[in-house]
Amino acid sequence: MRGLFVALIVLCASLSSARAEMITKYPFPGLWAGGAYADNTTNQFSHCAAAAEYLNGVTLLVSFTFDYRWVIGLVGPGWNLTVREATVSYRFDDMVWRRGTASVDSPEFMTLEMPDDQHVLDLFRRSRTMDVSFLGGDYHFDLSGTSKLAIALAQCVGTHTNAPPPATTAATGSTSTEEKPRDSSGTGIVVSTSGYVLTNHHVIDGCDSFSVTASGSAPKPATVIRFDPANDLALLKVDEPLSAAAATFRTGAPLQAGETVAVYGFPLTGMLSQAGNIVSGNITALSGLADDVRFVQISAPIQLGNSGGPLVDAAGLVVGMVNAKMDDVAVLGATGSLPQNVNFAIKGSVVMSFLDAHSIAYQTSSSAAPLTLVDIAAQTKRFGVLVSCSSGR
Repeated sequence: MRGLFVALIVLCASLSSARAEMITKYPFPGLWAGGAYADNTTNQFSHCAAAAEYLNGVTLLVSFTFDYRWVIGLVGPGWNLTVREATVSYRFDDMVWRRGTASVDSPEFMTLEMPDDQHVLDLFRRSRTMDVSFLGGDYHFDLSGTSKLAIALAQCVGTHTNAPPPATTAATGSTSTEEKPRDSSGTGIVVSTSGYVLTNHHVIDGCDSFSVTASGSAPKPATVIRFDPANDLALLKVDEPLSAAAATFRTGAPLQAGETVAVYGFPLTGMLSQAGNIVSGNITALSGLADDVRFVQISAPIQLGNSGGPLVDAAGLVVGMVNAKMDDVAVLGATGSLPQNVNFAIKGSVVMSFLDAHSIAYQTSSSAAPLTLVDIAAQTKRFGVLVSCSSGR
């Protein structure tokens, strides 16, 4: 058992630029042991991790980070790895082999970050077995307990990211599409007919009264039940029935640069159409500012009020959530020119991981037939809602 906790310490050190320490143990299921970790230098929560030793002598470590990345670690007593990176082949349930590049952190330890592909993550969480092959060695793992482990890790992260982050003065070069006034509005995504609605945290931050308005309906009171400031996500619960359908999130094929997308929302409320607004564009980059992989850059124009709205693909499946645009004034001052349609959305995989962390059921589909923009507008209007909030005066 001592080797298991040594392996955990090594994993924690490898997942951040500085050494990480356990801040609390967490009751993971079965033989999995671990907890929540924070960066030694900043004292910021960084990830939750758990480990279990298998009969083949290898310790399997699984980590879920604050920005919703899954990382697998392998510790093999007696290994003598002399390379910095190793090509690893892996498969689930005797299906197709996949390849990745693992970082070798010590002669006995390597880590493999799972790809930002919801289909692969689903396979890891739901498969019964996983085979791993690298540097001439073959290893077999029983994954029958990892479904519960994945939920527990996600809940662990959700517990620690719900705490408000410390104040920061760092400039990001972007600005949320809403500020934090006493009265604000944005857009939301209905994720469940039970009344769960997703939006951006910055849309509801600073408010104490909330409402959700579906197309053709009167506003319904709502309550914020979960939030994640670090990833700009918030979950509301509407107690009264909503005349809205639930969104379907895309799994399977990851987003591609150049892919056609559309944005639905309620920009400039009080000035533009109250029935909702849809615009199309493309995925222009697969990461956000400073190569932040939680986001994608899009060319679809967004305005105040689009925050929290669905980003959908050519089939009307949700692939992200709109959350920010480039700060025109800041860029003009720095470069002397105005940016053109430089906007950002949170990736669908991050959004789904947030929902998983709080055990919220949602609809998924790996593919669907392409639609016209007219049909996409009609479909998206059914689950895109107006989110309004205010604070006491």
